[in-house]
Amino acid sequence: MALKKFARGDVILPAVVFLLTFVVALFSLRLLSLDQEKDERLRAVYAAESTISRVSSQLNRYLAESDFFKKYIESGHVLREEEFAVISSNMQDGSSVIKTHELAKDGVVSQVYPVAGNEAAIGLDVLHNPARKKEANLAKNSGMYTIAGPFELVQGGTGALLFDPIYTYSEKGERSFWGFSILVLQWDNFIEEVELDKMEDAGYRYQIWKKDPYTGEKIVIAESEEDFSGNALEVACSVPNDTWYFEIIPKAGWFSDQQLLLGIVIATIIGMMAAYACWELINRHQKDLQHEAALEKSAQQARAANEAKTRFLFNMSHDIRTPMNAIIGFTTLAISNIDDKDRVKDYLTKTLASSNHLLSLINDVLDMSRIESGKIHLEEVEVNLSDVLHDLKTIVSGQIYAKQLELYMDVMDVTDEDVYCDKTRLNQVLLNLLSNAIKFTPAGGTISFAAERRGNMVEVRIENTGAGIAPEALPFVFERFYKEDRSRGMNTRGSGLGLHICKILVNLSGGQIHAESEEGNWCRFVFTLPAGQ
Repeated sequence: MALKKFARGDVILPAVVFLLTFVVALFSLRLLSLDQEKDERLRAVYAAESTISRVSSQLNRYLAESDFFKKYIESGHVLREEEFAVISSNMQDGSSVIKTHELAKDGVVSQVYPVAGNEAAIGLDVLHNPARKKEANLAKNSGMYTIAGPFELVQGGTGALLFDPIYTYSEKGERSFWGFSILVLQWDNFIEEVELDKMEDAGYRYQIWKKDPYTGEKIVIAESEEDFSGNALEVACSVPNDTWYFEIIPKAGWFSDQQLLLGIVIATIIGMMAAYACWELINRHQKDLQHEAALEKSAQQARAANEAKTRFLFNMSHDIRTPMNAIIGFTTLAISNIDDKDRVKDYLTKTLASSNHLLSLINDVLDMSRIESGKIHLEEVEVNLSDVLHDLKTIVSGQIYAKQLELYMDVMDVTDEDVYCDKTRLNQVLLNLLSNAIKFTPAGGTISFAAERRGNMVEVRIENTGAGIAPEALPFVFERFYKEDRSRGMNTRGSGLGLHICKILVNLSGGQIHAESEEGNWCRFVFTLPAGQ
């Protein structure tokens, strides 16, 4: 019934409370991770700067080699073919990165070492070649060493070109462009040389890129094998006549998926509890208004309704508050010990147990809601009572053993006969009555179960020793929300709906149910069901 009112009532405020609580809880969890993220970013900066240092160091080494030819020509010497080959050979000795040394008079490649395998490069006009002209003209116009690529080489393979512009001076001191000293690097070998793979081994994804000197378009120079995306850390790397940008991010992210999932789960639980508490307040207020209206119609009916409501709210608020407080407490502890996996697991296990108890209370309310709305449906078939009792005994055996109780079952004359009912609902009635008997029987007590055919009906009796039910309480035990724990001297918990639901289910099945008791000695519940054919 409570859930029906919730569906019809004002759900905006509980929804807002849930959203706000969820956001606050998630934000709080995020704050806890900031220190960890800060440390991770510092480690990433160190890794990136170490890699940048290696890249800059190697590029400067190759610049020095290229500068030899530049200074030689700018000093007025003529570099013959055999001299160029000898010097280039010595420079390339033992290097797997340098593919060729080239001279490009007026921007046209005229000398290459080694020639074998690189014949296609001879005669290439780098100032007008579409893939090379941007960086070549930038180097020419600025007079500064410039890097182009990586791109596919005309002689095959992937490489980067290091353009070193050469200028000569006439006797009158007039400066004129001579051409380029070009160093071709085998790009894959260069990547290995600067040890970019160390970034992946350290648990990072990376991407190195630069801007097109004319369009500003992003050009990727190198990247890790895994897809690169996310909130990356960016570090700039100055190279001759350009800037490379180094982006890096941990493979697991700055904030791990496990932490995020746990944070969302905890924040959701806290938000749902806050929303439920808000709904309880709204629902309680609505019920107060309903009862005020009822008081105006009939004082007597209002008093009865108010007494039932008060008992229900008192009992349910107490019973619900206990698991809710446990959920809140263990959730708080889980947040406080978020890095201790074992503790978090233990706290979440206890939270689950409390949630299951809370669910049991809600299920009683749901059953009442279905019954009162007329939506409950019984699938009546012939059910073997002996089989049901066997399964039931298996279910409660653990509870019987824990309290050291004795359970006697006497099925007279119906061992091989059926009852006509809904098997699921029969199990629900029997389990409810037997669970109550176990609950209210003191340790070492006795529970007896008996069934006997009487004409067209089968009579079932469940009896337990103990405090029994007070005579004044006996007429009310099947009323909705009624709980009389004092009469039995027990401190129990429940919705106060179980026996009421049992009565309705038995009646819908064509039977009757009643209670008998001798206060201080025993209590017995008796119900009948139609016998099978």
